[in-house]
Amino acid sequence: MKFLEKCWFCLSSSDVEKHLVISIGDNFYLALAKGPINEFHVLIMSITHISSASLLSDENWKELSKFKNTLRDFFQSYGQVVCFTERHYKSSHLQINALGIDEGYAWKIKHAFEVNILNLTMRVI
Repeated sequence: MKFLEKCWFCLSSSDVEKHLVISIGDNFYLALAKGPINEFHVLIMSITHISSASLLSDENWKELSKFKNTLRDFFQSYGQVVCFTERHYKSSHLQINALGIDEGYAWKIKHAFEVNILNLTMRVI
C-alpha cells in the first residue's frame, strides 16, 4: 500500500529514520525526537496506525504504561521529572512526547498547564 510505504513513522517504511529508534516493543517504539525541544526529548510511537490514546486497547495501555514508567525511572536517575504530552495532529500514529525537565522546574510546567487550561476554559464559557 503506497500510504504505508510513505508513512514516516511506520517501521517498515523506507522513509523511517531507523537510526533514531531506541527500543521496539510489541505495539510501541521509543525514538529520539528529530527536532527535539531539549536534549532530553524522546517519543513513544505506536507501531501500527492508531491516531489517539483514546483508541487504545487494554493491552496497548499496559505496554504504553510500561514505557512511561521506564522513562520516569530513567529521568529520575538524572534528577529530572518527565512531562508527557500527546500530539494528535495530521498523523495516523500515536505520538507521545516525553520531555525530561530538571526537578526544580517541574512546578513551572505544571503551573503553565494549569494557567492555559484555565484560560481555555474561560474562553469556552
